[in-house]
Amino acid sequence: MAVGIVLGALRPSMRPLNGRLAVVAFGVLWLAVEGAYYRFDLFVLPIARTAADIPERVANWSDPLRWAVLFELLAAAAVAGVVWLRLRRRLRSQSAAPA
Repeated sequence: MAVGIVLGALRPSMRPLNGRLAVVAFGVLWLAVEGAYYRFDLFVLPIARTAADIPERVANWSDPLRWAVLFELLAAAAVAGVVWLRLRRRLRSQSAAPA
């Protein structure tokens, strides 16, 4: 994980192609190690299970004063905000490009 943090910090100073290659290589290495040693139960499967449980979690959001529900609402809003900002930036850059 420390290598990923260092790679993320150094990526802006790399050429775009080299940065993408480094991220892809790190991702493949991460998946290979996690698959070989942990059977994807360290990072990949918990995220997949959480994503699959979203409809059930949303159904339990009727009591927003519970701290777990409040955290899930804030986390969902943060993820939605990041996705929205990235999509907006990408759509603006595509529409501003000359045809």
